[in-house]
Amino acid sequence: MNNDEERKDLMEKVSQLEAKVLELERLNHSSRERADFLQEILDSVPAIVTAWRPDTVLTFANQTFINQSGFSRDDVVGQSVSKLYPPQEFERISKIYEELSDKPDGATHTSNAHGLTRDGQWVVIEGTVVKKMAPPVCGFVGFGLNITQQITAEVDYRESVEAMGTLFNGVQDALLIHDKAGVIIQANERTTELFGIDMTRLVMESSPAKADFYYSPEDNSFDLSSVWDEVLAGQIKQLEYRIKRRTDGKIFDVEVFMRAIRLKGKDQILVVIKDVTEKKRVTDELH
Repeated sequence: MNNDEERKDLMEKVSQLEAKVLELERLNHSSRERADFLQEILDSVPAIVTAWRPDTVLTFANQTFINQSGFSRDDVVGQSVSKLYPPQEFERISKIYEELSDKPDGATHTSNAHGLTRDGQWVVIEGTVVKKMAPPVCGFVGFGLNITQQITAEVDYRESVEAMGTLFNGVQDALLIHDKAGVIIQANERTTELFGIDMTRLVMESSPAKADFYYSPEDNSFDLSSVWDEVLAGQIKQLEYRIKRRTDGKIFDVEVFMRAIRLKGKDQILVVIKDVTEKKRVTDELH
């Protein structure tokens, strides 16, 4: 082969090499564009998305995680996720990783986790961990939602309900709540004492207890249903009459206060029943 042929062959090889380099650059550029596109999608979702190796080193965190945790990507990517959890919580999470390690690719575990933000605030994350042992992810992927406010609201609501229950049962007078048909919705402990029957049990029975069975006037001097209509129309009623207790026939004097209240989107009737038997007896003696 002469020099011209060698030069020509070399130029062809160089040209082929340049074409391969250009193709690799094109593919690399296309891969970067695809990676940027996927990053943009993951950053825009409202859920927290993270990925980490089996040794718990974080390899990916989306923008939602960054926004809610207060950490930058440089703070956490390449670091162990243990810095995001208190020791006792990380120990529990590590056991989850161990369990998933013994399971096939794609196995999942869903639970809540308590983490810490950069400024030391506690957060509660409800999410799913997915085992991924095939490239490009070799480890775990996590998807989660920050439910801290929801948990806090539930705790506040539960505590409020408990506090209201304590107040409801701490009142010295009998309290009843019933609907316009007289079906009892709630009753306090004093009602149980006054009428000698477990009103709470009756509220839960399939055949609802009727309020007029318990606090109707002994002499039937007026129709309670008519009074209820007036109360639901906006009037506040305060009445005095005698009641004959159905359980033992004892007759006692009461003051009854009725008004409408809004409960679970419906108009109901709140009834306060005060036993004034002793008060009436003393008054009569003084007279």
